[in-house]
Amino acid sequence: MKKHWLAWLLAFCLMASPLAGLVPEANAAGVSVWDGTAATEFAGGKGTQEKPYLIETAQQLAYLAQSVNSGTSYGGEYISLQADLDLSRLPWTPIGTEKKYFSGTFLGNAHTISNLYVNAPSANNQGLFGYCNSSKISNLRLTDISVTGNTDVGGVTGYLYYGTIQDCNVSGSISGAEFVGGIVGYDYYGSIYRCINNASVLANQNYAGGIVGYGYFSSYISLCVNNGAVDSYGDYVGGISGLYGTISDCINTGAIGGNATGAVAGIGCGGSNTNCANMGTVTSKGSAYGIGGSATNCYNVGMVSTTDKSADVYSVTKTKKNCYTLRAVAEELDESDGNGLTILDEMNTPAFAATLNRNIDTQKYSTWLQDANVYGGLPYFEPRKVSKIAVTTPPTKSLYAPGDTFDPSGMTVTASCTDGSSYELSHNALTFFPNTPMAEGTSSVTVFYGSMSTTCAVTVLPEHAQNSPEYDIESLTVKTTSGVALSAIPNGQFLATIAVKRSVPGDNTMVVLASYTTAGQFRGLLYVQVEEPVGATTYLTLPIDNASGSIGQLKAFVIHSLDDPRPLGDPVSFPAA
Repeated sequence: MKKHWLAWLLAFCLMASPLAGLVPEANAAGVSVWDGTAATEFAGGKGTQEKPYLIETAQQLAYLAQSVNSGTSYGGEYISLQADLDLSRLPWTPIGTEKKYFSGTFLGNAHTISNLYVNAPSANNQGLFGYCNSSKISNLRLTDISVTGNTDVGGVTGYLYYGTIQDCNVSGSISGAEFVGGIVGYDYYGSIYRCINNASVLANQNYAGGIVGYGYFSSYISLCVNNGAVDSYGDYVGGISGLYGTISDCINTGAIGGNATGAVAGIGCGGSNTNCANMGTVTSKGSAYGIGGSATNCYNVGMVSTTDKSADVYSVTKTKKNCYTLRAVAEELDESDGNGLTILDEMNTPAFAATLNRNIDTQKYSTWLQDANVYGGLPYFEPRKVSKIAVTTPPTKSLYAPGDTFDPSGMTVTASCTDGSSYELSHNALTFFPNTPMAEGTSSVTVFYGSMSTTCAVTVLPEHAQNSPEYDIESLTVKTTSGVALSAIPNGQFLATIAVKRSVPGDNTMVVLASYTTAGQFRGLLYVQVEEPVGATTYLTLPIDNASGSIGQLKAFVIHSLDDPRPLGDPVSFPAA
């Protein structure tokens, strides 16, 4: 059963929980809360890819930290997180050190670890993980975290030596002296894909980045988004990387800099930046760039400023090709076009997205999308990998006459991603087929999101069928609260069950259950609208209190509406009339 709408019109005495027979209770997933202790073993598993070690409690995560920091690297082994964990803001010891590092594969399975708390301002390699060597961490969400360290400080890990981090999201606050990042503090030849940072990042000295604080030359950062504020009191601040790294298909929306005395960039200082966009403000007391390093097929719409009149300040770095900026930004910087920079009055258009896609190999780099409801219409790409789409809420209108055009109003289409997350797609990002007047007998409309598709059920009926009642009442029965069938209405509490079959789609009629005295005097009314597939039978069980003994008969029937309560068809009575 999907859902019902109930409304009392007159007093109809029910038990304490009138919806108990109509709406099933939701089972909320449990969250394991940490008490500061460590388990003595995992929940199961053998450490293989087929049977990974299982973490079901916060205590077992603490056991992983304890065993790694004692010298077990888990190289070549797999560990799978099976539940959401709350670390209670108790002092956390990161998983792995420079000499006793983590080398395994940690599968987050889209679970959330909340309230991570690290307060070690004089210690290096701080985060959920401290030091990762040739490891892989995936599909993990960190929320409401607070991490403070010295150098090499990150939300997921302080130091990444080779290895991969993908599909990880972080929110909260992260701070340290140097090499501070939302995902990774110091990235040495590692790879980071499809990660999103919403945390604030602050380096008290140098090297702060929304994704990576410092990306050694061959670090790869792709399909990442930073939405957090990033700043330092020294040099090298970037929305994606504080310094260096090979960056592609990344977007920054966070405010970058403000207190920094050196280079600040919306994407990254140094390194190469390809197919990237900066939408955040960039402010420095030294040099400032919307896009730093070298740039190819990038655009900047964020305002860029510095208090040092002798420092470099560019919307897009000096070394660039096929890059773009808004005229308002260019005029503010007194920057003319040319040298690989094109100045545009508008960027929130499909035409601009098409231009970006013509500039690059879309087999190698992400395809830019454009939607008036996403990023204000500016071109963007989906940092998460969408695995499928589905209609999760049907449109308000499902019944059509021949010649009508499909109306998606009220419909929700949800994209499911490989990292376990999902989000609602804007109707502007969708196309529909048929998108022309529909013929009688049409049973579905295909919904497209790029190359992916799903279907939405519709019914196109002849005009004369549009006013048919939706429901047939199949039966009305009464039982005791313990489930024993009755032949007459008892005094006290009992259960009434209506079997309702939905005949045709629509929302033009409703089911009514009315109560009467033994003398036939009307007592009360309950109406129900049933959202079930055509042809499905729904059993609606209603608990009723007849303590006064005044109810002698029940009748179930269909009416046009509350404004037009004419019965459609014969009522079904209990006891039978």
